[in-house]
Amino acid sequence: MRRTLAVLLALLHLSACAGQTPRARGPITATGTMYFVFDMASETTIDGTLFARFVPDSESSKHFSTVTSGSHPGAVTYISFEPAEDALEATLGKAEAYRVSHGAAPREIAVRVEVEVVDYKTHIECDSRVYYAKLINVKAKAAVQVAKQGTVPHGC
Repeated sequence: MRRTLAVLLALLHLSACAGQTPRARGPITATGTMYFVFDMASETTIDGTLFARFVPDSESSKHFSTVTSGSHPGAVTYISFEPAEDALEATLGKAEAYRVSHGAAPREIAVRVEVEVVDYKTHIECDSRVYYAKLINVKAKAAVQVAKQGTVPHGC
C-alpha cells in the first residue's frame, strides 16, 4: 500500500511539473529571423550590441517546447543568445559586425538565418517567461535589413 501510494504521488508530481522546463535532446536546427538591437552612444550614433534575439518561423517553432502551465507559462516569442556581440559576429563576420554595430547605422536590424542551438532553457525575467539557447552555428540566408517597426521582439 505504501509503495503504491509513493508511486502514485510520484506520478502526480511528474504530471504537475509537465511543461515546466523545456528540454531538448541534442542540437536543434531551425530557420527564422535574427534581430539585433544596438546600444545608443548618442542621439545619432550606436556603439555595441545589446540584444540578439531569434524568432523561429512557423515550421521551426515546433522544435522549441514551451512552458504551458505552472509559474508564468508562456509561448516562445523569441530565443535570446548571449553574449549578443558573439551572435552578431557569428552571423555577419567580424568586420561587418563591427561596421553595423558602431557609428550611424540603424538601431535595429534583422537577418533571415538558419541556426543550430544547444542548451535550450527558460527562466523568469520581469514576471515573464523567457527562453535562451547557446548558438553553435548560424548561417545568414539573406542580406541584413533595417528591422521593420513593430517586428523586433522586446523583453521587459
